Amino acid sequence: MGFEWLALIAAFLWAVSSIISVKPAKHLGSFSYSRWRMGCTALMLSSMAAITGGWASVESVHITPMMLSGLIGIFIGDTALFACLNRMGPRQAGLLFSCHAVFSAVLGYFLFSETMSPIELLGSALVFSGVATAIFFGRRGSNNSKTSELETIKGNVWFGVGLGITAALCQALGALLLSQ
Repeated sequence: MGFEWLALIAAFLWAVSSIISVKPAKHLGSFSYSRWRMGCTALMLSSMAAITGGWASVESVHITPMMLSGLIGIFIGDTALFACLNRMGPRQAGLLFSCHAVFSAVLGYFLFSETMSPIELLGSALVFSGVATAIFFGRRGSNNSKTSELETIKGNVWFGVGLGITAALCQALGALLLSQ
């Protein structure tokens, strides 16, 4: 086994972080929570780059794409993600956010003329339809008295879905901006 275990650990940590982010994101609000999160992350990454000499690898041509990627993928995307998390809970927000892989493939096709095989197209369609099925039919038959606070949808479900899709689209676009 190669580095796949690192991907599994990253996915696990992503799932855990969405669950532990619920209370702070609700308490502070999505914009404020995102701002604090970005500030702490910037401080940690800047410190590590200074310690390891990573700043020397950043060239001036990289600055504009990094700034655009941060603005779209992290600032707008994360703020939309935490607003979705506050409205729909971590499970459904995570499901919606998983569409970023599909959006990355579609944007890669349109922006970079990348191609996909029929099986890759089928896989993308299955991921997207699986997310839609899990969101809209995943709670069918559940008793509202047993529904966890984390599963409670607050407000209009379509607005929450729009926030989740916006987050996934911004994440995909932010990542693609760095691959130029």
